[in-house]
Amino acid sequence: MTGPPTPPPTSAIEIQDAARASVPPTDIATTTQQTETEAEPIVTDPPTEETPASAASVQQQLTTYYHLLFPTIAELVSRAEYAAVVEVAERGDLHAEHDDHVSRLLLTAPLVLSYLILDSLPPARFALSRIPAVLSSDPLATSLQSLVAAVWEKKYDQVYTRANDVLAVTQQENLASHVDLAPLLSRLVISFVESFRAKTFTLLSKAYSTVPLALAQAYLGMPAEQLLPIAAAHKWSYNEASQVLSPVASPTAVSFSREAGLGSSLATFNSVADRLIIETR
Repeated sequence: MTGPPTPPPTSAIEIQDAARASVPPTDIATTTQQTETEAEPIVTDPPTEETPASAASVQQQLTTYYHLLFPTIAELVSRAEYAAVVEVAERGDLHAEHDDHVSRLLLTAPLVLSYLILDSLPPARFALSRIPAVLSSDPLATSLQSLVAAVWEKKYDQVYTRANDVLAVTQQENLASHVDLAPLLSRLVISFVESFRAKTFTLLSKAYSTVPLALAQAYLGMPAEQLLPIAAAHKWSYNEASQVLSPVASPTAVSFSREAGLGSSLATFNSVADRLIIETR
């Protein structure tokens, strides 16, 4: 009589021993090698060639308070409510964080240009002076600084060129991909040029009884073919032979020599303009 059959292995160790006993040694080695080879792709470490994002890239990707405030500023600019732009931007500049992030220019640039449109030069300069040193060399910041300086120093012959420089920068500036700044700044620059030109035109009318065409072009930043129709619409007369414009006479108008050089002419105009501005305030 034979005894009962040997029960099958039940523990993990017994199963493993049984498997080893049923497979030849060479097959075990081959199987182990194949298992290790198949397991190699399961690697969680990142490839060595990958590098972390640069600090500049991380800074660009950061969404700041300036990004969040920008739609409100853009809406006010679209309605030409420049005093409201100043109010919102000044309040935002006081309370926002990340003041050294490049997106701060989303607020500072509209603020400065709105001040220029409103003919408020001291606060425009002060707004630029608050920019951290890390942003002062940004192309947009430097172009705005040059424009404000030209207006402050009454370099009428340079204002329009520097305004065009700001426009050129707006086409290249990338203050993070969150917003498109170019259309807003273009609108502001154009509005400033129009307001500055209109104010200068009025000052010319009050300051002089005659002014050479070339000098009027420098003051107004316009070619003759654009300037002459506007002058005619304002009842200025024009002597084509002498190329001299005669603005509508005003009590403060003074005679202006055609032979005077551009520098001295601008200096004379500036002194008269300063007096007129003081009298009208």
